[in-house]
Formats: sequence, C-alpha cells, structure tokens
Amino acid sequence: MNHRIRWTLTVALCLGLSPAAVAESPVETVPSVHEIVTVPQVLPVVRKAIDLPRALAHPPLRAHVSATQADTLGKAILPVLLPDAVEWLQPGVATAERDWYALSVNRDGVMLYVQGDRLATLDPDMPPAGFTPPAWDRPLVTRNEATVDATFLAFGVSYVVAVECARPFEDPRCTEDAFVLAQVASLRRLPQVQSGGGR
Repeated sequence: MNHRIRWTLTVALCLGLSPAAVAESPVETVPSVHEIVTVPQVLPVVRKAIDLPRALAHPPLRAHVSATQADTLGKAILPVLLPDAVEWLQPGVATAERDWYALSVNRDGVMLYVQGDRLATLDPDMPPAGFTPPAWDRPLVTRNEATVDATFLAFGVSYVVAVECARPFEDPRCTEDAFVLAQVASLRRLPQVQSGGGR
C-alpha cells in the first residue's frame, strides 16, 4: 500500500471517518517544489602589497619574545606588531602563516588577542563612499557581549586587538575603551620578522 494512502487511512480512523470511503477517494499528490536559491558570487581575495619603508620606520619591539614565539612568527611575511610589555608577551601563544599571524594571552581575567592579516576580499560594494579606513592612531572600536575589538589598517595590513573579559559587564577593561586603546598604542614591530614587500 502506498505510504500516503496508509497515512491518510490512519488519520481517517483517528477522526472517526469511514476507511472505505477514504480509500476510494482519490489521493491528491503535492507537486515537488524546487526552491530557487541564489548562490552568492565568490569574491576574489588578494594579497596586499606591504609599505615596507613605513613599516620599518615603526618603532621596534623592546620587550623580548621567546625563541618559540620568534620561530612561529617568522613564518609571517608581513610587519608583526605586538604589545611592548613582557607580561603580555611571554605567556602568549603565537600562531602564524605566510599572510597572517596572531598572539593570544590569557592573564588576570583577560584574554588579549592581537592579529595581523594582509589578505583582503575585493568587494565592489565595500567600503561605502566616503569611508575613511581606521588608522593606527584612530582605530575603530566595536564591542559585543564579551569582547572589545580595536581594528585599524597600517602598512597594507589589517590589524585587530581584541580584549575579552571574564566579567565583561563589570571589568572596566571591557566596559571602557581605555585598555584596548592603550594596547593598540603599545604595539611595536617585531624586528626579526621582515616584510615581503609586494610578494
């Protein structure tokens, strides 16, 4: 027996209808409906050229990174900016590939995350007309429930400094902008890592 007829008879019995009458009545079939889905176009991703003279003019890092961190960050072919304070470097976990790097540090109820990325998606609709990219001295600060992000562009690289607090609604390091802006201002160039220029 067709599964649709069996289902219809079951419903008829539950409703107190005559199964014979239901079985003799034609069963309507619902035509298949194919939903038309618009697949977004894949936008090209480019490796941005590095402004090497400006990058090398940025003050070098005075605090020391560990040998492991230096080896990892050495994979990145871009200016690596890090907080210039030992307490935010030595416990940090570094990750890197050719076009990006990241350092994350968890201490004193705060997770500090620094990332640089030289890959960019070419979207003809972005940025909007009149948009001024956020600069190192004028970062764009945004926040969600637990994280404060400061984003800026420098030397052809997009950087973000993120602060995540264990008590995001109580800790002034997340409720106010001063802490994340201080971390951005402290960023210095890791001298061991050389930029690849336009490579």
